Amino acid sequence: MWWLTDNFPVMSALSRYDTAFKRNTSQIRAMLIATVKAHYLDPKTDMFCTFVDPRTKGQLQGPRGVSMMYGLHFLRDFAPEFAAEQYGLAKKHLVRPMLGLLAVREFPEGEREVPDVASGPLFLGFSPSASGFAIAAAAINGDESTSWQLAKASAMVGAPVMKNGELWYSMMPPVGQAVILFGKTCLLKSAERKPAEDGARP
Repeated sequence: MWWLTDNFPVMSALSRYDTAFKRNTSQIRAMLIATVKAHYLDPKTDMFCTFVDPRTKGQLQGPRGVSMMYGLHFLRDFAPEFAAEQYGLAKKHLVRPMLGLLAVREFPEGEREVPDVASGPLFLGFSPSASGFAIAAAAINGDESTSWQLAKASAMVGAPVMKNGELWYSMMPPVGQAVILFGKTCLLKSAERKPAEDGARP
């Protein structure tokens, strides 16, 4: 069994390796994307699946918020057009308002919801992990408005406190705070490249 998006950081690293050392490993990346498109797109949503069996090219679990939003960080590096397409589908099927805030569902609506260690506990079907990773995913894919709204939501539910000059989210584990920091960094870089539209920032 593969968690499909575990392969995306490797392909992102190879892409950067090519740039740094004047090599060409593009055939490996092209092969992965071709395989994903041929065998691992969910027939209901067209989003890439989470767990797959590479021996049989079978889909073991459909798309999930945490794998989509995590994978989109890296997919943009080596398959930008496919990343933009998948981000659009993820936003369509998973990003929803919840109690006045924007959040990300762990499973598409109508699918059986079974949380695990990757998703963390779900709240009304929404995943804090997927919502945190989505801050960077939205920013990297040029959707500053959604990224700002998700960052605002993380600040409101994370119970931030300032102690000894350091900002901590008291309702998040350290790895969650690292994810939020990464997302905010991507958002600030995106804003530097492309000024946010009026009203995009909270």
